[in-house]
Amino acid sequence: MAKISSVLLLMLFLAVGLSENGSMGAGVFREYIVAQFNGVKFSDVPIIPGKTHVQFNPSSVSTWVKNALITQLKQKKVISFASIAPFDDPKVQSHYSALWNKYGKSIDYVNFQFYAYDSSTTVPQFINYFNAQEKRYSVGKVLPSFTSDGSGGLSPAKGFFDACTTLKKSGKLHGIFVWSADTSKSNGFKYEKQAQALLH
Repeated sequence: MAKISSVLLLMLFLAVGLSENGSMGAGVFREYIVAQFNGVKFSDVPIIPGKTHVQFNPSSVSTWVKNALITQLKQKKVISFASIAPFDDPKVQSHYSALWNKYGKSIDYVNFQFYAYDSSTTVPQFINYFNAQEKRYSVGKVLPSFTSDGSGGLSPAKGFFDACTTLKKSGKLHGIFVWSADTSKSNGFKYEKQAQALLH
C-alpha cells in the first residue's frame, strides 16, 4: 500500500461567487499549505472571511479509491467539494484517469499541476496544455495552476495571469490552484490576491 508523504498537506478552500443555493459561481481559489514548520497558518493567507474549512488526513493513496471515500464524505455532508491533483506523466495519468472514470461525478475540480511542466513554458503552450487536460477530464472541472516560487510551469512573472485572462475570455477559467502558501507568505501573498481579483 502506497504511503502518503510524511509532509502534512493542509488544503485551504475558498469558494468564490457562491450562488444562494450554494452552487459554484465565478470560480474557486485553492492553495495548499505545506506544513514544513515554516510558521504558516490559515490566518496568514488572505482570504474572504467567514468561510469554513475541513481538514482530512488520509492514511494512504488507496484509501481514496478502495472505499470510495470522496463519495462517502460528500454523501454524509462532511465535505462540500472534492478535487484531485494529477500531473502530466503517463503512469500518474493512468491512475487518475481510472479514478476519474469511476468517481468523476463526485470530483468537483481537477487541480492539475501545470507547474510540473518546464519553466520555459509559454502562454500558448500553457493554453494547449490546459485544453488537452480539459479533454482528458471534463470541461469546467480543470483549474489552471502555478507555483508561487516560480520554479516550474508558466509563472506569474512570465504570463500565467495573461493565460488565465485568455481562458476567462473564452469561458474556461473556473478557478485557480496555487502551490504553496509557505513560499507565498514571503511575498505577502501577492499572486493569491491577484488570482482572487481575476476570479471576481
